[in-house]
Amino acid sequence: KGVQSKFVYFIIGGILAYFIFQTEAIQDALTSIFDKSGSMSIRVEGRNLYLATLMKHPILGGGVIAGNVNAINAAGYNRYIYANDNGLYGFAYFYGLLGVSWFIYLMSKLYVFGFRILKNSNIYWGILFPIYFTITLQNEMHWYEKNGFIVLVLFICLLEDEYNKSLI
Repeated sequence: KGVQSKFVYFIIGGILAYFIFQTEAIQDALTSIFDKSGSMSIRVEGRNLYLATLMKHPILGGGVIAGNVNAINAAGYNRYIYANDNGLYGFAYFYGLLGVSWFIYLMSKLYVFGFRILKNSNIYWGILFPIYFTITLQNEMHWYEKNGFIVLVLFICLLEDEYNKSLI
């Protein structure tokens, strides 16, 4: 009986997924992801530029872009290439493999804390935020820039507090 009900749920889920994927919003999202023209083309150009710079300076990267015109031109800002639109590639451009290593360590700690909170307290927000970061990692770095860093720090503080509560 369990196999039959799972099969029915699988068929119903497949039909629902088919209709959801036919909606205009999902089709537009898929087009923007797989179409290499438009905003994705500039991101591909940015990734190529950032990876080329990273190959020249792998450990520390190209550095944070300051008000220097040469630094702004080297980072592609004059060609509408922005680091925060290139996610981890932009972060790697700034800080190199050392910065990427720090980011991987940070994400692993967020996941470990989030899963332990989920296991011990059945609270989901601790794991959902790192999953969101992982999903948007390729095209977004707003967690690092401007007010996004404050949100990240607040999340880490809340996560640590909830983690400590879940151990009691």
